[in-house]
Amino acid sequence: MSAPSLASVASSHKQEILLFFTLLELSLIVLAGRVGGSIASRLGALVARGCDRILVMPLYPQYAAPTTATVGDEVFRFLMKQRRQPALRIMPAYFDDPYYIEVLSSSLTAELKALPFQPDVIVASYHGMP
Repeated sequence: MSAPSLASVASSHKQEILLFFTLLELSLIVLAGRVGGSIASRLGALVARGCDRILVMPLYPQYAAPTTATVGDEVFRFLMKQRRQPALRIMPAYFDDPYYIEVLSSSLTAELKALPFQPDVIVASYHGMP
């Protein structure tokens, strides 16, 4: 069996990109936070618009009960009050996902290139649990 030609690989990649943008056009993306009941209000707005499949992506890449789990708690608290519930998925931890790491790396590289100097050292900090 021979390897696929460059043209067929390019065509396949083009199809993937077109599918991605088609799905993106069919998607509704909202941001919500735990403070002030924003998760419930945003979920309520999605349900009111007829969204029947919802993916919740906590913006914490690592799992921790006081952060990621409480996002799920708020989502489920909202759903308990719904007569008709949408299909729901909560994205698992993604701290070690190669694509996530690549995006972080690309972002850091771009920001470093934009500096008028080259730092001797980079100190990274993140919100986490002790």
